[in-house]
Amino acid sequence: MLCGLPEELQIEILLLLNIGDIVSCKTVCRQTCATIDHSIVLRYKFELRAAGMVDTSRPPSLPISERLRKLRAYEESWFSAPMTFHPLLRAAVNDPGHCQDWWVPTGGTIPYTLGGALQLFRPLSASRGIQGKNWSFPPPLVEVEDVAAICVDLAQDLLVLSKWVEGQDG
Repeated sequence: MLCGLPEELQIEILLLLNIGDIVSCKTVCRQTCATIDHSIVLRYKFELRAAGMVDTSRPPSLPISERLRKLRAYEESWFSAPMTFHPLLRAAVNDPGHCQDWWVPTGGTIPYTLGGALQLFRPLSASRGIQGKNWSFPPPLVEVEDVAAICVDLAQDLLVLSKWVEGQDG
């Protein structure tokens, strides 16, 4: 049934499906498979999903071919960017006593403590247009010995700290 429709209409219908269903449609017939494989709009949808991203530009300010090119350049920058260490990280590696505690990186930041204060460090990434920044939360604002886990979402200016309390259930 889908194969009898014009290609533009097939693509519009396929765009309404999730990625798994589009992949399943590739087994319907050779024509549908070729339509999916050669559609730049569907290719963009696949690559955007693979990157874990969502295109929120409404209406789109760039043509789909340009958005796909930028997405590919962004993804490639993760693999081709030279690895450099910020002086703070180099100091911590060379002198482990420099920083007392490190937590799992979260939300593009590296949480650690220095001098009793919670620090959040966002490394610079010129290729992604991200400016480096360091935030400090000194006591009594944050008592680092009470922090069990940290979660950061910079897009919402959100810092979540959890505290482990002994003797309390879940």
